[in-house]
This record gives sequence, structure tokens and C-alpha cells, in this order.
Amino acid sequence: MAVVWLVGAAWWTVVLGVVRAGADPAQGAALPSGGLTVEAGALSGLAFALAGAVVRFSEIRLPGPAVAGAVLALPITAGALLPPRFALFVPAGDPRWADAHALWAGILIAVLAIWAVCGAEPRRRRGGVRRRRGEGV
Repeated sequence: MAVVWLVGAAWWTVVLGVVRAGADPAQGAALPSGGLTVEAGALSGLAFALAGAVVRFSEIRLPGPAVAGAVLALPITAGALLPPRFALFVPAGDPRWADAHALWAGILIAVLAIWAVCGAEPRRRRGGVRRRRGEGV
């Protein structure tokens, strides 16, 4: 799992660098990379938390397609159903930007906590793989 997080972090760093390089200096300086990183982390954490929960609480062992759909649908549905004071998607420079990203940070913390609880694979939770008699050390 650490490799996935490392590759994701490297990819995100490259994305931010390309965006900054392609923008004029004034726009590049105004890019809210911290807020965008919190959003990306929350969505990535949501994917890991949903996958862990599906594997832990169902018989499904490869939850990819269902999780992909949920990761796309949940934030959009939440954005449509939440009252305006809890807006998730606001443009940079909007007075609600800080509040929206405090909400994103809370979502990030919540989904990482869920992933920490549900992320362990069922075999490892039960003490590892059992060996049969006569198998090597």
C-alpha cells in the first residue's frame, strides 16, 4: 500500500508542477495547491476507505468498479444535497474557500480513519495464513 501512496504523491507533484509551468506567473502564484491537495487526498482516501469497507463487510474481494462509481457519485451527490454553507466545490478566491477546505480536511480525516479500521485484509486480521503439516519453514 505504501508504494501506491508513494506513486500517487509523485504523480500529484508532477501534476501541480505541470499546471504551474503552463500558467502565467500571476496565475501560477495564485494556484491554491494546498487546498487542491486536500481535495485530491480526500477523494483518494475515499476510494481506499470504500474498497476496504467493501472487502471487509461483503464477500466481494475485488471492489474496483463499484468503488470507482461511488467515488465519482458521492462527492457530486453531497455537493448537490448539502446546504450552501457546506459547499464542497467553490472556486478559488471565493469567500467560502477556507470553509470548504476545512470540510474537505474533515472528510480526509474521516475516510483515513475508516480505511485504517477496514483496510486490513481478512486473512491478516485473523492471525495470518495457516500452514499445513509438512510445509517448509
